[in-house]
Amino acid sequence: MVEKDKIAILILAAGSSSRLGYPKQLVEINDKPLLQIMAETAIAAVGDPVVVVLGAFFDAIKPSVIHLPVYVVDNKNWETGMGSSVVCGMEYLLKHHTDLTAVILMVCDQYLLSLKNIKALIKAFKRTNKKIVASKYGDAIGVPVLISNFFFPELLALNGKAGAKKIIQQYMDDTAIVEFADGIYDLDTENDLKNLF
Repeated sequence: MVEKDKIAILILAAGSSSRLGYPKQLVEINDKPLLQIMAETAIAAVGDPVVVVLGAFFDAIKPSVIHLPVYVVDNKNWETGMGSSVVCGMEYLLKHHTDLTAVILMVCDQYLLSLKNIKALIKAFKRTNKKIVASKYGDAIGVPVLISNFFFPELLALNGKAGAKKIIQQYMDDTAIVEFADGIYDLDTENDLKNLF
């Protein structure tokens, strides 16, 4: 492994929040939109590059992060599912950053995600030499997940609703796991919002 890893973060935030009824990306926590909080966490973890993939409500959501040092990408095919957002973000990343060691995929609604959680992925990547480092919460293994450039072709081949989970399941032998107990909490419904406040 190279001495200095260059790790990007891809924040997947293109969905329409259909169960909530309005963009969860703009839900305010301590007077900040949720997506801004996630983007600031990502910047603190890796610096540059951080790519935010938007889709539904693009024009309404973009102002929440445009003042930050992030790249905002518009996934015109967001309705086809998470896979299209991963591909859209990866295509942008690889066009502008050809020297990446790995990418971390994040979603914007795991509101208890902290800098510590992302740093744990990076530490495990360096310590274990595994090509994937996934988060474990409840019975699930998933995002945030760090994926080395070895598997970039698999990320670029995703489509439809299948996201990174498909790749994790396929290559479990090459996957390290870090605990992220709070990952079970996300924002999908009004009830989730009540729990939040």
